[in-house]
Amino acid sequence: MPLVLFSHLTSPPARASNLVLKALNIPYKQREIDTHKHDQFDEYFQKVNPQHTIPTLQDGELIMWDSHAINTYLVNQYAKDDSLYPKNPKIRALIDQRLHFDSGVLFPAIPYMVILVPIDQQKYPLIKKYLELLKSQLKSYEEINEKGLEECNRRLKNANFMFLKEEIKTK
Repeated sequence: MPLVLFSHLTSPPARASNLVLKALNIPYKQREIDTHKHDQFDEYFQKVNPQHTIPTLQDGELIMWDSHAINTYLVNQYAKDDSLYPKNPKIRALIDQRLHFDSGVLFPAIPYMVILVPIDQQKYPLIKKYLELLKSQLKSYEEINEKGLEECNRRLKNANFMFLKEEIKTK
């Protein structure tokens, strides 16, 4: 039975799990859960994941959620070597540190952003270099991210935001 990844293209954590699956060449079935349409409250999905969050991975009898847990599980279970998640405790600790920064500090701050500002690549050349490195080393980087980013942009352009009790139309 192939792995099943419940996700949506607008979810950065779900895209991260898609990238790991592709990087490891693991065959899997993608099951779209559009949280904007409240698919996460579907009766079937609530039985799979009572916390109704994405991404969610089903590997046989094992069902888990949270992209960090999913991604480290996939590498530990299916990788041919430890190049993505080294076994050396000091190197792994640094990777875990960044994963926890992402989930504990960076990602929780995103809902407070009202406007997404493009990155000035002249002012921040290291970010540009990092993105170029990702694109060159992860074959599926653009394939996985382009559609999700396009969909996020489309939805943001048509969204209404509430900020300090004032409605802001993003058009």
